[in-house]
Amino acid sequence: MNSSLRALLFPALLVISACASNPQPAIPTDLAANQQALAALQQWTVRGRAALTLDGRAEQLGFYWQQNRELATLTLSGPIGWGRYQLAYNLDSGETRLTEGFDKLDDAERQAIANRLQTLPMAQLSDWLLGLCTDCGPDQTSYDATGMVKSYQNDRWQVSYTAFQNANALTLPRRLSFSGPQTEGKLLLKDWQLD
Repeated sequence: MNSSLRALLFPALLVISACASNPQPAIPTDLAANQQALAALQQWTVRGRAALTLDGRAEQLGFYWQQNRELATLTLSGPIGWGRYQLAYNLDSGETRLTEGFDKLDDAERQAIANRLQTLPMAQLSDWLLGLCTDCGPDQTSYDATGMVKSYQNDRWQVSYTAFQNANALTLPRRLSFSGPQTEGKLLLKDWQLD
């Protein structure tokens, strides 16, 4: 192989070998269709890990979100001393109920944990987990080079995405973070189940 041909082919071979050794999930070519399909989902779940700072206290927790039409259920589980707690949120009424795990606590403990958990942005999390922001304007949203959402400002909350993954032919967030009043969170979303 002569030197000029080698000079032309060598950079291309490097790019090909780099892509082969570091595969990236395929990003949909039609991002609008992906967003429409995600917005139309009625029932879905996602499981993962959460690093949350709630009202000044940092926690490392298991994270499980279940969406069933207008009812969202968030289950957080942690080490001994934290336990397993569940919040149910109605998207239509805006009502948050404390369900599983709180009945074993005395009134003071129940109120202390409830106060911390209720700083979570339950009304927005349903959209954020899917990578959606239904009330964000274009001037509040930034995108990466592939066209995927990178960050947005949603009311008093800043939301950022650092990784995406494929599930059921849709592209969904894998890593996201949010910060706002009294609360910060980093989520690793591992297991998606979509209906």
